[in-house]
Amino acid sequence: MNDIRLIACFLVAMFFYASASAAPQKESVDSVTGAGTWATKNNGVYFSLTQILPEQARAFYVNRGFSVEQINE
Repeated sequence: MNDIRLIACFLVAMFFYASASAAPQKESVDSVTGAGTWATKNNGVYFSLTQILPEQARAFYVNRGFSVEQINE
């Protein structure tokens, strides 16, 4: 679990480092799903974040054994 947190922290730090430079950050919204995406490219590194949809979040928790009542909270 600590490895996952370390990797997540590293990725977030890289995103902020990349977005702090002069490279422009592009934001887009998928016309079908409405999910937003933020992307930047700097020094040959491309990084993007895309929102997950509510159905994807529910499926994630259902597959881990949470009840529908717990998920809806």
